Amino acid sequence: MAAFGYSSVSISNDLKPKKRNLSPAGRERIAAAQRKRWAKQRKPTVVTITRVPAKEAPKRRAPKPVANCETPLTANVPNGTMAVAADKRAS
Repeated sequence: MAAFGYSSVSISNDLKPKKRNLSPAGRERIAAAQRKRWAKQRKPTVVTITRVPAKEAPKRRAPKPVANCETPLTANVPNGTMAVAADKRAS
């Protein structure tokens, strides 16, 4: 009795696919063709190198001039040196 639901009937020799044999000459032809493909892959190829000109650096934009604007904090500040009382100096 077979385990796991398999029958004990074996396949007869008539139903098995027949093994295909290569002759030594046929095997040599296949090997020669493969060697030819490998040689074609290994053959050095001539590569032409063309120089590409370097990219130009991007042009920098000049900063916009800042107008001398007066705000409430800077409206009355005089230019140049100022005299400050001794008790208001930062130490």
